[in-house]
Formats: sequence, C-alpha cells, structure tokens
Amino acid sequence: MAGIRSSRQGSSERPDEYGNFENALRKVLSVPHSEVKAKIDAEKQARKQQRKQPSAVRASHGKD
Repeated sequence: MAGIRSSRQGSSERPDEYGNFENALRKVLSVPHSEVKAKIDAEKQARKQQRKQPSAVRASHGKD
C-alpha cells in the first residue's frame, strides 16, 4: 500500500477516506481464515435450522 500512499501525498481531496480504507483493510486481513470460515459455517447452520422449523410447523398444521 506504500505505492497508493506515495501517489496521493500531494492531494488533499479526501485523505481521511483513504486512511479509513487502509485501516479497515488491515483489520479484515488480520482475521485468520479459519475464524472467518467457522463463523460462516455457524451462520449457515443457523439458517438451515430456521428453514427446517417453519416447514415442520406447516406440515403439522395440515394434519389437523
């Protein structure tokens, strides 16, 4: 990112925007892949559970 920083040194257009982006990018890249994957897998499992529940409720109401 040093190339980006050096190419905009003379520009005062929106320096904070680039700094915020760089900080956000560093935060994202500092999270291990395994941690991200575990969170995504947990969210998928939760969505599956939510999808199963309403269909089971609908099926039981149809039997009455």
